[in-house]
Amino acid sequence: MLKRQPENILSQIDTLQKLDTLLKVLRVAIYVRVSTDKQEEEGESLETQEARCLERVVSEKYQINKERHIYREAYTGTVLDRPVLNRLRQDAANGEFDVIIFYAYDRLARKQILQAVLVEFFNSRNIKMISVTENFDESAIGNFMRNTAAFAAEYELEKLKERTSRGRSSILNKGQLLGAGRPTYGYEWTKERRGYLINLREAEIVDLVFDLYVDKQWTLYAIMNHLREKYPDHNRKGKKGTEQWSKSTVFRMLKNPYYIGKGT
Repeated sequence: MLKRQPENILSQIDTLQKLDTLLKVLRVAIYVRVSTDKQEEEGESLETQEARCLERVVSEKYQINKERHIYREAYTGTVLDRPVLNRLRQDAANGEFDVIIFYAYDRLARKQILQAVLVEFFNSRNIKMISVTENFDESAIGNFMRNTAAFAAEYELEKLKERTSRGRSSILNKGQLLGAGRPTYGYEWTKERRGYLINLREAEIVDLVFDLYVDKQWTLYAIMNHLREKYPDHNRKGKKGTEQWSKSTVFRMLKNPYYIGKGT
């Protein structure tokens, strides 16, 4: 009787393992990111990125747990220490998925070195990386093209920072405001967003707060309750509607240098 050679047995086992891998339904995770609310509104929103990634999941017949393995983040891509990315990496280390899909490599990170760290991290765990808008394979040429794209993205980011810095300096040198974000309570932006106009309705409340605190020596808690009772709809509106008056809101108002002529 012929004895089976160990090499033949190992070869058969290897073949069966490869076949099992081919037949296995791969588990996938999706990571989408925007840096700012402005990017969310104007460009590659989280929803847009997610839709493209889900199309790839369907076309590849991957398996996804939508409640757990779709990672959405609004955070700068210039650092690695991000809350959602950290959770993604921990889940990857725990072996929760086999493939990571994202819109573009600059959604993972904006800096070339940070992209390299993430690529090494996922590759070391045999997690396949798929960019739905780019086609970089794992060959030397593919890695070169990915690094070139990362360098270009980082260069554009630095140019944007430089242009923004020059623009802000020019505006400030003219004695104008930057016109970013919400104006201080009691004021509203001019049409060009380069200065303040008094908002009479809000200014009346600011005067009341100072009067209650300085002249009548009310506590922050008492002022807060008074505003909640008399002016429940006069606080600023946040993303979820009108924000409720709080002690911290009153405290920030009293400490704001704009109200004593020291704002810049």
